[in-house]
Amino acid sequence: MAAAMKGQVCVVTGASRGIGRGIALQLCQAGATVYITGRHLDTLRAAAEEAQSRGGKCVPVVCDSGQESEVRNLFEKVDREQNGRLDVLVNNAYAGVQTIIDNRKKAFWESPASMWDDVNNVGLRGHYLCSVYGARLMVPAGRGLIVVISSIGGLQYLFNVPYGVGKAALKINFSSAETTEMSGKCVVALATDPNILSLSGKVLPSCDLARRYGLRDVDGRPIQDYLSLSSVLSQATSLSWLASYLPGFLRMPKWIMTLYTSKF
Repeated sequence: MAAAMKGQVCVVTGASRGIGRGIALQLCQAGATVYITGRHLDTLRAAAEEAQSRGGKCVPVVCDSGQESEVRNLFEKVDREQNGRLDVLVNNAYAGVQTIIDNRKKAFWESPASMWDDVNNVGLRGHYLCSVYGARLMVPAGRGLIVVISSIGGLQYLFNVPYGVGKAALKINFSSAETTEMSGKCVVALATDPNILSLSGKVLPSCDLARRYGLRDVDGRPIQDYLSLSSVLSQATSLSWLASYLPGFLRMPKWIMTLYTSKF
């Protein structure tokens, strides 16, 4: 896998830390040229140096995903420097964490209306902007992969109304959580899958991708299957005692999750 993406060009937004940084590390390790964005040059440079030490090339670009002019400039830079080539776009930038924390115990009508913009301008709207400008490079070439990082908030209510809308439109146990690079391993696997079109437009949980591609986390741990019945029941206080009695291969059918989250 060391050179599986050699010659490919990628953009990862919000990559100065967290999941975005982990994805950039894995893409560079696979030999790609990776443009990473964020709002602070110092942290971007640090992330770029770490990513480039894995292989490939990493280019830090200061860009606020909530500002269309800056998004446009980013893709014009990629177009100019890479002769119009863009193979992978990972929409990851997000800026609503502090707002969510500050208002986590409030009903939506008690929170400031501006929360919508705080949560979705750099998230939902920014992802759309990047997808528009990224697609303008991908479509003429007849190739390209656009990945949108979401969360369980895209399937069921979580935190607050603006967060849920943003994550649904993009369609817990932290002690056993994946490393930030696991998402990167999933992106590399998708980008090098010759049958990728069969997955187009689908919601792809990392545990499903780990099963499909035989992936383990970078520290060697197997990926927790949070769609298994035992994992689902362990989160339900009244039924958690049943979790230890269920074999791991029993999984929650997707249609049950769809019914559970449906309003009809």
